[in-house]
Amino acid sequence: EGQNRGAVNGWANSAGALCRALLPPVAALLLGWGQTLNAEWGRYISIYLNCIVCSIFMIFAFPGLQKVESAAKPAAQRPAVSTQGASLQRREGREPFLTES
Repeated sequence: EGQNRGAVNGWANSAGALCRALLPPVAALLLGWGQTLNAEWGRYISIYLNCIVCSIFMIFAFPGLQKVESAAKPAAQRPAVSTQGASLQRREGREPFLTES
């Protein structure tokens, strides 16, 4: 059901590290370029560009987010986790574990 959470977490951490490594120099270049264009509002060019890029990514991601949300709704309506076997396992000296009913 879905992707391996460890793999997804690894990719997310790798992407975050890449962004932390690459984006500060890029933002500094944009800030310098904006200051040469216009000293008044040029310092905000990196912020405007960031908002535009993030908006474009959200436009592309929105259909996938809706699909994930609609797929998750039936899972939320499943019955709760049952613990009926836990007391028997405790009596037998085993570590109890939860099972789905």
